[in-house]
Amino acid sequence: MRPILDLLGVESPLPTVCAALRHAAGALGFPVVGAFHIACADESERECVEVFQADFARVLLPALKQDLPSAFRLANLGARYEWGAVHVAEHHYALPASREAGKVLLVKVNSHVGIQPAGQGERYGKLDRYGQDSDCCGALHAMLAGAEGPFADELAEVFRSEGRDRAAALRDEDQVDPALRSLYLAVVCARLQARQVAIDLADHKPASPTLYLVVPCVTLNRTGPDNDTELICGLYRADYTGPALRATYTGLGDDPARYRLERSSAGVRIDEPGCTREREARDHRSWVIARWRERHPSAPPPDAIARFAAGDAPAHAVWRAHGALTAT
Repeated sequence: MRPILDLLGVESPLPTVCAALRHAAGALGFPVVGAFHIACADESERECVEVFQADFARVLLPALKQDLPSAFRLANLGARYEWGAVHVAEHHYALPASREAGKVLLVKVNSHVGIQPAGQGERYGKLDRYGQDSDCCGALHAMLAGAEGPFADELAEVFRSEGRDRAAALRDEDQVDPALRSLYLAVVCARLQARQVAIDLADHKPASPTLYLVVPCVTLNRTGPDNDTELICGLYRADYTGPALRATYTGLGDDPARYRLERSSAGVRIDEPGCTREREARDHRSWVIARWRERHPSAPPPDAIARFAAGDAPAHAVWRAHGALTAT
């Protein structure tokens, strides 16, 4: 995993990031490599999608059609993870060669932020779109401004997960420098959506042994060709090649107030205390149940949580109950 971790929080060219992902996945020695790419539907993300297709998918993935290997993809407003999608992607790549020897499935989650020149530096959150000043990512900015509707509600729910209002922290000038708000907004979003993937894959036994690499990333969109860059925010390593899942995480957390930014001629670097230390991935199922018991010690848990605790309900059911819990 060293090629990935060496780029943790470091602004890098898109091909450099894809090369690191390719080297890490290829060096694992599995006979099958699959890929799942989650990105915003914004047209500014075309460059990121095409580089990943050319530099990762085309090199490592099996060809579904003649000479046309492709990643499994999601593209929507805000690069939101869709429950169950990782199960479908895993099943697609469960080729006969992986039944005994296993496979690696790389899940790349890309949120994004626009960048414009500003004096001697750069301004985050805006893009010159067809000659107009445009929010980028527009979906994330709409959510942060309090917009309502399906995509904004889903994003807001994730940003409030586990009883913490990260959107409020981003709006608070005492916690986050307004000049960095849009950049940190994209980092938090990528981090939280990758966590959704990690929660969902834990609720599914793969069709063939699988090592999942879930990598949250942020694309830094600039006007002009070949100008976009990217930074890796973290790495979930979820090993389901044995009878039980073993999962670890290394990287940035989801509290923007803890981020520290450094600038250099090569670009930006974001870190926080302890972000380079590998740790066991949290058991979010236990967290939800424990918080419910703390608030309602004499009451039975909600039906969704009770069924999930017994192994009879999918992850999205407990996540919805989780959202109701954090709203009370």
